[in-house]
Amino acid sequence: MKSKGNSTFWCLVGIFLTGALPLFTNYCLNSAEVPYQLVRIENMKDYLSAGIFQMAMPVNWQYEHGTAGLDGNLFWLLPALLRMTGATLESVYRMFLVCIYAVTVCLSCKALAEGFPGKKIALIGTALYCWAPWYLDTLYGRAAIGEALGYAFLPVMLLFLVRAVSRKQGKLPQWLLLAIAVTLLLQSSFAVLEVRMLLLIFCCIYYRRQLLGKEGWLTLGKAVVATLVCNLWFLLPLLRYLVAYRDVARYVGSRPFQE
Repeated sequence: MKSKGNSTFWCLVGIFLTGALPLFTNYCLNSAEVPYQLVRIENMKDYLSAGIFQMAMPVNWQYEHGTAGLDGNLFWLLPALLRMTGATLESVYRMFLVCIYAVTVCLSCKALAEGFPGKKIALIGTALYCWAPWYLDTLYGRAAIGEALGYAFLPVMLLFLVRAVSRKQGKLPQWLLLAIAVTLLLQSSFAVLEVRMLLLIFCCIYYRRQLLGKEGWLTLGKAVVATLVCNLWFLLPLLRYLVAYRDVARYVGSRPFQE
């Protein structure tokens, strides 16, 4: 058993090192949005130095458009705080990507290990997910870090669905696990959140016996309340922004909703 555990660990290390190889070089892969992401970290560091926490990105910047203008800044505290210690901007950005990729590997393996009976299948699924061209393009090619964060936390939603459908019980209550999954996606990327909510609705319809029974409705209700309470500090300014500027398609590229 110990040997199997060690082999699983080293397989995950291999998956991580293979996918994160570009981050351990002495240069930073460039793309259209890398300069924007670097300026975003520097801007957030300046605001934190002044005692101000920006809840979301300044959407009037050149590189942003659409729902990305509503993505939160919570997870960007890590690179901003590292930058405040005096670390170089490029190294901070690469360290942030290393953390995102490590989280992706760990969470995807955890979710797939509970969804499939064998460790080998879980490891193969983890490799396919973490080495998927669209994910690597999101992380390196397009540098869409908000989306990459959303894909990193997506396995938490998958873990909830696996446990709900198979009626397994984990250490966390199901309502809390779902609330955590939605919160992580909400604070990462609105685009990924929208797609995953559609996936959740589809699963609720398809697995209605397992998910929409009496206990299932109670789980969903608790998760909704917990999510709203935990994210009230973020949702209230967002709703105020959407009400103030009803034509979002026109204004989302020019007005930050913190105003």
